[in-house]
Parts: sequence; structure tokens; C-alpha cells
Amino acid sequence: MNIRNRRNRKRNYRPRKSRSSALTFYTINPFEGVDPEVVKITLAGMGARKAEVFRELISELYALFRERDSLHILSVIAGYGLQVPVSDSGVSDKKILSQINQHHVELLQAIMLSIPIEEFGTEFANPENIQRTIDIITDISESFHQQRFASLIDDIDLEARTILFLQERIRLHTQVVRNWGYFSDVVNVSTELYETLNKKFNEVLKFQATDIIIIFKCIVSIIEDRLSARMRRLSRVFREQNISKMIKIYYKNNPNLIDSADDFISSMPAGVSREWVVSAVLSHTDLELLNLFKIIPEDLKEMTNLDREQISIVLDAMSLSLGSLSNEKPEHFFMANPIWISPIISFNKEYYCIVPQTALSHIHEVMRFFAEKAKIKTELDLRRSSYLEGKVASLFKGALPEAKIVHNVKWSIDNVEYETDHVCALDRTVLIIEDKSHSLTASGLRGAPDRVKRHVRELIAEPSEQSLRLEDIIRRSRDGNREASESLMPFGIEFSQMDRIIRISVTLEDFSVLSSSERELKAAGWIDNGVELSVNVGLADLICIFDVLDRPSFIFHYFAERFRIQKEIDIIADELDFLGVYLETGFNLYKIEKEQIRLSLTGGSELLDSYYCSRDAGIKLPKPKPNLTAHFRNVIETIEARAFSGWLSVTTDLLRCLDFQEQQELDRILLKLKANVTKNWRDPMHECSIMITPTENRDMILIFYVYREKAHDSRRENAEKIVDIAMKETGRKRYMIFGKCIEKWQYPYTFLYLADLIDENNTR
Repeated sequence: MNIRNRRNRKRNYRPRKSRSSALTFYTINPFEGVDPEVVKITLAGMGARKAEVFRELISELYALFRERDSLHILSVIAGYGLQVPVSDSGVSDKKILSQINQHHVELLQAIMLSIPIEEFGTEFANPENIQRTIDIITDISESFHQQRFASLIDDIDLEARTILFLQERIRLHTQVVRNWGYFSDVVNVSTELYETLNKKFNEVLKFQATDIIIIFKCIVSIIEDRLSARMRRLSRVFREQNISKMIKIYYKNNPNLIDSADDFISSMPAGVSREWVVSAVLSHTDLELLNLFKIIPEDLKEMTNLDREQISIVLDAMSLSLGSLSNEKPEHFFMANPIWISPIISFNKEYYCIVPQTALSHIHEVMRFFAEKAKIKTELDLRRSSYLEGKVASLFKGALPEAKIVHNVKWSIDNVEYETDHVCALDRTVLIIEDKSHSLTASGLRGAPDRVKRHVRELIAEPSEQSLRLEDIIRRSRDGNREASESLMPFGIEFSQMDRIIRISVTLEDFSVLSSSERELKAAGWIDNGVELSVNVGLADLICIFDVLDRPSFIFHYFAERFRIQKEIDIIADELDFLGVYLETGFNLYKIEKEQIRLSLTGGSELLDSYYCSRDAGIKLPKPKPNLTAHFRNVIETIEARAFSGWLSVTTDLLRCLDFQEQQELDRILLKLKANVTKNWRDPMHECSIMITPTENRDMILIFYVYREKAHDSRRENAEKIVDIAMKETGRKRYMIFGKCIEKWQYPYTFLYLADLIDENNTR
């Protein structure tokens, strides 16, 4: 075998920009290089104009609602804007009104309820009225946030401007982001969390905490079924091409209509097109759409096994009547919408629930509201803390059964005692996990910067500081510090063998928008520059991570790279966007990291959304998984099965080396090498290896060496020669060589040789 440099094939792999739809856009700062004073004046002027636009749009919307039936408008926009088709292929992401989201309908409902009842419009809205309402509410949402640029006109320093930016990012996240987990996860977690408060709730409020969850889960189901049945009826109508037959089928499927098919036909103008009739039928049936959102206690009694009185008490407790918000300012609805706590409309002794999922989206605010009424807020806080601690412990035990996991360990250093929530050790890698069950309240968001700063420190900075403190002690112990080693004895873990430490914070609610703002938080002085924020994961997102990344190698690689990515890239994303991009790219995003561009991962969770929403709709789809070739996946699984010392570090380094396209290219090259070695193995100059040099932010060199069974006894010697040449050529310190024997090609590899310029060589 020739081991000369010119005869050993080398590939210098440079990760390319992913073609995945997960990376929805990334942009360089448009104000880069522009005088900051010019930027400030420009944005402030935009903010002033948007403030005026906001006031004009609010006035126009109030005028429209005073003329037209706003309940009718609300039901039409919700009926078309919040429903998506479901088929055997799963839940679609396409809506009829694509620009309408849950927060738009919630805002419309609050504005509607702020009109005094005597001023309510009574005329049915026409399609033009409904379209104008849609245009206004989407423009209002945009204008509300952009008007705050006017604050920049003040002569404020960098810290104050950064604080303003952070508050606005938090406000936008709170307004727009809804469901903190997928529907079944929200129901399950909420039920587990709050069921222990049932007795206390019942004593004061006359209903149980979980009654709210049960009732609104049923309301969601009822309204979904009604809207689906409506669409099925309409689809039967619109399949008919003949206009007269279409109308007759429509009336046959809707026997409760007051007029008749003949009345409808006789009222049509002469020579109308089929499209005109379709539009007329939709407008006609939209008049009855509000009834589909009516909540009848008897229906709920049958589905929930709760008695009617209990159901009525809950519905009354979570209802607002027409005009009940007449003393509220519409600006307040963006950050603390009363609809989040009271999503039901009470009207003429009847109940209507236009956005039933709101109660579950905001279940933590709902429970906090009623706990304060029942004077059991302390019990609520204790329950949140104990539940999160127990749930996190259970999840890690289930996901990593081979790991050693300890909980609530008290340890001390320099005569100061500390406590760590969880430590999970597997092979030579350790995870430090801190729990935080605090909430980011609406009053805190509306309050002074000092209050928001306190929230951020409690939720984000303090758990990171706690885990960083332990990481520092572990490193000192590993370097031979006796005092540090003695401090770690209560853990019962041999930390001296650990070569990788990963830190995670888990919260009950979603605060990913804060943890991905590390640069801004440091600029504002809210966290010390010396503190590297740990990965912050919401509990429901952690459930998804463990469900999808069902191998230890993937879990540890995800968290290790997730920690690095949030520091290397100026990024806007929530955790499931991160997870979706990881599944597609393995976080091999070197080009983006190198160019230091601002990246938005909005939409990165599309594949996950489709899978979990379809699951909740009863449609089984293939579970998303990391995008790996079969060969690469087999290598990972084989290393896990052999479980030699350091295996987890090996799989992490391996997953960092190549993205999916590069793995495919590797497979093609290996087949060519196999053919070449088979044909030319007797030639001492034959090509037999490929060296993969990852990007400069990766320190591991990956080499594949192909050989015949007859070279088995000399494989280590040959591997050492290859490493010797690679070291001289690359200057890298760490090498991983996979041997592939031609006669045993069905195996992912036949030997693994690890080399380090400092550590002793190892063969696996």
C-alpha cells in the first residue's frame, strides 16, 4: 500500500448553504455601515407615522363594528382563518385565510367586547366588510409594534436602546406565539400539573382545576367537528357543475334554512356565472356560521361526565359579555388580552366560543388567575416547581436509561452550599440540568425595565450561572484540584473521566426568544459577559426532542451543538425551529456561521408541525428523524452498541463532520475506493483511503481506509502511517479512522482507530 500524500485521495469538505425550506431566510443587517444617528432618526420617524396609522385603523374598525354585526364578522374570520384541511396525508399547513392567525381573532374579539352593547351594529356584514376587517386587523398588529420605534427619538444610550429592543422582542413573542406545545402534550402536561389543585379549587371556586382542561378540550373537538361537517356539506354542493342542481343540493343538505331553493334561484340575476353562485352560497351559509360556535352545556355534559351545574360555573367564570371591556384601551389587548383568560362570549344567556384553543394556549395564565382568586398562589407555585422537577427527572430517565442520573444534589465550595437539580452522566459526557418554573407575567412585560430585567435574571441568567458554577468545579477537579474533587463527592460520579460538559435549563413555559438573545442581554448588562447562557428548553419542547431524537448520540449531539449555535449566530427562533433545522442539517451551518449573518429559522418546525398536528388529528405519519444516510446511521448505531470508553464523544464528533449531501458523496467515493482496492490491491501505489477535513471550527479529521482481508494483520500499522501523514499535512490534533474490509462490506466498519497528538492512541 502506498501512503504517499499524492496517492491518498483527500476531500476538503465545505458545508454548503442548505437548500432546506427550514432556513426560511437569512439577511445581513440592512443598516450595517449606516450612521447610527441616521438609523435612529429614520426609525423614529417611521414609528411616529405608524402611531398615527394605528389610531386611524382602530377608529375605522370601531366604526365598522358599530355598523355591522361584529359577532357575524368574527365567526366568519375564525371559521375560515383558523381551520386547516385534514386528509390521510395529514394536517395541511394551508388555510383559506392565510394571513389570519389566532392572535388576530383574539384581538378582534377583545375590540368587539370593548364596544358598549347599545352601540353594537346589527346589520349582517357583506364580503367587502369582512375583507376590510381582515386588512385592518393585520395592519393594526404591524403598526402597533412599529409605532414603538418613536421611542428612539429620545437621546438614550446603548443600554437603554438594547433594553427597548429586548422588551419589544418579548412583547412580540408573547403576542404572536400561541400554543406552547402540541395539543395532546398541552392537555397531558396541564392535567398532570394542575390535578393536585383540584380540591383547593373546588373548595373556593366550586369547580376543579382540571374541569377547565376537560371542558375546553371538548369544546375544541365539538367546534372542529361542526366546521368539518360544514365543509363536507359544502364540498358536496360545489362538486355539482349545474347551477340549479348545486343550489338544490345546498338546500337539501341544510334543511334548517328559512327560505327555499326556488326562492334562491328566483332571486339570482340573469346570466350569472357558476363562480358568482359559489360566492353567493358561501355568503348565504356564512350567516349561520356563528351557530357553529355556540356552546350548549348539555352537549358538554354528555362528553365530559361533569354535571351541568359544574359546567355552567366554568363557562360563566370564563365568559365576558358584550360591552364588558368598554373601559379598556385597545393598546392593552396586545400584551394582556382579557380573552386569554375569558375566551367565551356570553350573549342572550347563550355561550359562544370563537377561539376555543385560546384557553389551553394560555392555560398557565388561566390557572394563575383562578389560583389568585382562590388565594392559593403559593400552593400553585410550589406545585409548578415540584412537578417540573419530577417530570424532567422522568423524561431523562426514559430517554437515557443507561445514564447515571442524580437529582437535587447539595454540594459546597468555599463554605457556601449549593444545590443542582439534575446531573446526567453517560460515558464521558455530563449534562447539567437546572429547572425553573417561574412565569413571565403580563404585568412584568408592561412594567419598567427593572422588572423585566428581574424576570430575565430569574428565568435565564440564574440557572445558567448555577450550572456554570458546577461546570467550573468539574473542570478544576479534572485538573487535579483536591478541594474541587471533594466538593463533587455527593454526586457519586467520577467526573475526572468526563471530557465534555453540556448545560441545559428547562422551564415550564417557552422562553426560547430570551435564550436566543444572549448578545442583546449582555449588551444591556442584564447578564455578565463572563456567563455563557445554557440552552433553555420549554418542557413541552423537551418532550418532542426526546421523542424525535430517540438515540443518545442524537440527544447529546443536539444539545452540544445547540449550545454552540446560539453563540455563533445572531439567530431568531424557538426551540422547535432549532429542532427542525437540526433534523435537516445536523447544525452543519458553517457558511452561515462564517459570514456572521442574521438568521431567522421561522418555519423550521414545519415537518414537526405536520407530524404532531396530524398525530393529534388521528393521522399516523412517519416520525421525523435526523437526515442521515443509511451507512452513516449504521455507523452511529454500531458505535452505540459497542459502547467503548469515549463512544459518545466519537459519535458527537462524527455527526459534526458531514451534512447529508456530504454523507451521500462519501458513500459514492467509498464504492469507488472499494472497486479500486479490489482491482489494484496488489499494486503498492493503489488508492485506498479518503481523508475528510471539516471546516476550521471542527478539530476532528475523519478518514476512511478500505482494505482486503489479507491486510487484516497490518491494518493498525497502516492506519498509523495514514495518521502520521495527515498530521503533517493538516496540523490538526485529533483523528478518527474507520476501517472498511472489502470481504465484510456489509458491516458499517470493521475497526475504528482514534488518534490524538496528546492522548495515547486507541483502537476500537
